[in-house]
Amino acid sequence: MSKEKSYELFDNAFESFSWEVLEVYTSSPVIVFSWRHWGKFTGSYKDNKGDGKLINLYGYAIIEVNENFKLCKSMMYFNRKAFLDILEGN
Repeated sequence: MSKEKSYELFDNAFESFSWEVLEVYTSSPVIVFSWRHWGKFTGSYKDNKGDGKLINLYGYAIIEVNENFKLCKSMMYFNRKAFLDILEGN
């Protein structure tokens, strides 16, 4: 799926999809942290219409920054299947 198609699918599903860092485990230059995305499923995803239910997506990230704290590399980990199952009504 293209980046544009992916954006369109998710843009139609949520009015907003906030993101927050929950806990930071290490310091620079390699930073490991947990995060959460959340939003009310008020739109639609593929053929499934949302019911306004709050959906939470939790994950972990490992990022690398340089001496100026500019992002050099990022790796995000989360359970994509569980999240998509909810959006697809499974």
